[in-house]
Amino acid sequence: GGVPVQMDPTEHYTALSTGTIDAAISSINNIMPPWNLDEVADYAIVNTPATFNPVFYIMNKDRYNS
Repeated sequence: GGVPVQMDPTEHYTALSTGTIDAAISSINNIMPPWNLDEVADYAIVNTPATFNPVFYIMNKDRYNS
């Protein structure tokens, strides 16, 4: 199972790229510039019912396949 971690969205890029976190929930505004999470995440799930804003779930490909 997953363990929730509270983290400032500006730290998502480094945390995903180093394996500190395996996934993140973020708004569509954070995926592309300025934070470029598409560079460190292989998958994104769009428009989940968790919030009223468009949301992406981002996950490392190796962790997704494990």
